[in-house]
Amino acid sequence: KESVANVGSMISSQGFPRGTPPVTFVFTGAGNVSQGALEMFNLLPHKMVEPSELEAIVSRGPTEESRHVVYGAIAKTQDLVQHRDKGRDFDQL
Repeated sequence: KESVANVGSMISSQGFPRGTPPVTFVFTGAGNVSQGALEMFNLLPHKMVEPSELEAIVSRGPTEESRHVVYGAIAKTQDLVQHRDKGRDFDQL
């Protein structure tokens, strides 16, 4: 944890090298692995966004903000799968 926190401090103060595209993380599920990954992620300077925002963030390319933070999103089932009949939702069980 200490090493990750140290890297977080460096990202915050020095930033990623100019030209580095936005660094993104996507977390799936709510199990132990996802929770452990989020625990490490939270040691970094970060901004949580909706999964639907990631494409725009990456498309913008490097920005001053993206040099000093990493972006995270938590994907839910509806973010990962699509009904084969577009526009139709899955039935709740």
